[in-house]
This record gives sequence, structure tokens and C-alpha cells, in this order.
Amino acid sequence: METTESPIRVLNVMESLGTGGGQVMMFELSNGLNKYFGDKCTSFVAGIKPEANKVVVQQKLLETYGIPEVKISYKDVGSYCKSNKIDVVVHHRVSISKPIRSHIPKSIPYIVVSHTAASLSHIKTYYQHADYIVSVCEQIFKCSPSTSNSSIRNKMPIILNGIENDFIKDLKPFDLKGKFKTGRCHRLVPTKFAIDSLGWFEKINPEFLGHKHYLMGAGNKALPSAAKNKQTIEYLGEITDRDLKFRYLKSLDVYFYEIFSNEGASIAVLEALACGVPVVCYKRGGIKELIRHEKTGFIEKDRNGLLKRMKQLRNNPEMMKNMKEFILKDFDERLHVRHCARKYMKLFNKALKRESN
Repeated sequence: METTESPIRVLNVMESLGTGGGQVMMFELSNGLNKYFGDKCTSFVAGIKPEANKVVVQQKLLETYGIPEVKISYKDVGSYCKSNKIDVVVHHRVSISKPIRSHIPKSIPYIVVSHTAASLSHIKTYYQHADYIVSVCEQIFKCSPSTSNSSIRNKMPIILNGIENDFIKDLKPFDLKGKFKTGRCHRLVPTKFAIDSLGWFEKINPEFLGHKHYLMGAGNKALPSAAKNKQTIEYLGEITDRDLKFRYLKSLDVYFYEIFSNEGASIAVLEALACGVPVVCYKRGGIKELIRHEKTGFIEKDRNGLLKRMKQLRNNPEMMKNMKEFILKDFDERLHVRHCARKYMKLFNKALKRESN
């Protein structure tokens, strides 16, 4: 008589439950596992630090993802795993992360997901602790410290990030001001945002006949005043409501992504593509794995190139329409969360030495 194995119980952990890209990606993966593989997997999310009360939580964002607030200390994670019958722990590594293998029961596989190129040299500290180390794009894998030990390289799979966009279809975009609307939504930090870009948008405004640029994200205290009263810039602040964020993104004609350092598979770019919005950007990190140049966006070398492409799209409504349609098709075929969730399911089965379908 055949026996049916119980669903795999997965605990996803990270040091913060805020609005960063790695955190949002963890929320998307957890929801994707539960939604598309709920008969085979139950996924949990928790913040983890040496002291549980030190975990930063963005409550509104958790609520809009339907994720309960759970904070665990290192010393309590073992008892949490036992009481919740956890089968696999997935540690989503960001720059401040350290291995937590010693705090997890030895019988439970420990999988690390490497989200960021920041402090990537520290990934070596996980080689002896993790059962698997997942790179969220090929670029992160290539930039990881090399090792001559093939057994270590063999436990470093690449699983490209993905998010969900099913619910977005029912969201109504805002009727934003501007005949041609560009925007961006991410943390406004020096690696991803230069404050002089606000002046640049003001300078090129006459070439766009009513262009507006919508800026979303938390930045330094000077940013709101820098954006205030500019003819072209609308500073919307930090958006912590998931539906609200995607309503703004759906309202844009073009997503402007000017970054200055390598990173992984950007959640900001994925969110734009999930809405069918073309992306103009620089070639950094895993961008080329997300963007199909001249099909779902444009990868350029400098602002002159970005400006050229924005003009091209503004002046060609039919091109814009066709590109948006292709973006949604390509997203569904490659970047929807069900694709990466399926690969994680296979990895969980492998780690548990189960047969995977």
C-alpha cells in the first residue's frame, strides 16, 4: 500500500522583515510556495537575530503579504523548529548575515539563499555549514569566491528569482499627472540612486512635453526637500502597501532603473516587469538575466542612452503597446514565482532525499 508523504514544512528566515529587496523576495517565495505547491509544502517566515526584539519589522508590508509577525532569537530557533515540525530552514543571506547552522537541529537541512553582491566574499563562511547555497542569478554565482573543491561547487545551484503577478490584473492604475510617466520604486541609497538625477530630469523636461517622474522609496532626510517643488519630480515616499505599490507601477510608461553597483536579480525590476512596464537601465549584476534587450526593456551605458530609449518609447505608441504585451508574456514564461518555487521544491526534496516529481 502506497503512503503519501506529508507536506514539507519550510522556515524562511532573515535578519530583518523590512522593505528591502531581499526581504520582499523572501515574502514572494514563501507566498509562492504556499499558493502553487500548498499540497506539498507549508512555508513560514520569521525574522532572526541574537535577540528577537532587535528584528526590524515593517508591519504594514507583512500585513499586505498576509504574513504573521514572527521574531526568533538564535537560542530559540531550535525549539521553534521542533514545535512547528520544520523540515528545512532557508536562510536568506544579506550583507549582515552570519551562518546559523549551529542553532538548528542537525537533522534539518540548512539552505542558504545568496541575494546580494554586497559582502559576497563572506559567502565562504557558509561553505562548511550549508547543505546548499542558492544563487538568485547566474551573476551572483559567477562572482562568488571560487573554490577548487568540486563538492562545494556542486551544492551551489542557481535559481533565478521570481515573483507573482496574478493579483495585479485586478488592480486599477492611478490616473497620474503627466503625458509621459516614468518612475522607480526602491530604497534610495547611493548604490541605486544619485540625487543629481532629480536635476537631470528637470533639465530634460522640455524634451518630454509634460513628462513626470515618480519617485518611490525611503531615502535620506534631505531627499523630500530636494524633490519638493520640482516641476518634473513627484516624490511619493516609501510605499509599504503591496497593492498601492503595484497600482503606482501599473500607471507608469517606463521604469527608470539607474544603479551604480552590481546586485542580484532585482526585485525592483521584477516588479516593473510583472506590471508589463518596460525598463530602461544600466548593465549591472543580474540585469541581463531579467531584461531582454529591446524586447522587455533597454540596457544602456549612460544617461544619454536612457534618454534616447525613453524618447523612442514616447514617440512610438505602437512600439510601447507591443512591448508591454510581450513583457507580460515573457514574465509569465520565465519570471513568475511558480517557476522558481518549483525549483526550490526539487531542492527541498533533494535535501531531504525524497523523490521529486
